[in-house]
Amino acid sequence: MKIIKLLGMLMIISLMTVSCGDEEPVEAGPTNAEQIQKYITDNSLDAIEVDDTGMFYVVSKEGDGEFPTLQSNVTVHYHGTLVDGTVFDSSLNGDPLTFPLTGVIEGWQLGIPKFSRGGAGKLLIPNTLAYGGQSRGAIPAFSVLIFDVELLDF
Repeated sequence: MKIIKLLGMLMIISLMTVSCGDEEPVEAGPTNAEQIQKYITDNSLDAIEVDDTGMFYVVSKEGDGEFPTLQSNVTVHYHGTLVDGTVFDSSLNGDPLTFPLTGVIEGWQLGIPKFSRGGAGKLLIPNTLAYGGQSRGAIPAFSVLIFDVELLDF
């Protein structure tokens, strides 16, 4: 009886081990570099790259010279689109939003501090600094996110 139980347990363990090894690796997805570069070219933007992240920003309006930090609570108006112009979110038809920078996607954490209070511009965020391979509402997986932002206060 003990041998049957032991054989049963060994079979279960071997099945678990085999099934774990058969999973396909999850790919990280594209970096969107070509899409971002095409967007910059097509829109004649004077964009600046944020380090080597693949993210770019454009300052269209200078602010007062005081910049927020990652620890800041910021108040912004924003308009978010995909590279094809599809709007996925916007605060322009309502009140501006106030939130801690630590509570948003990494692209905002890196990009918003590039604008000073009262400044405005554009963030071009690769999927690796946004939602990656996850879809979020109207945002498909692996999407580049384009945000027009105005930093009102912090």
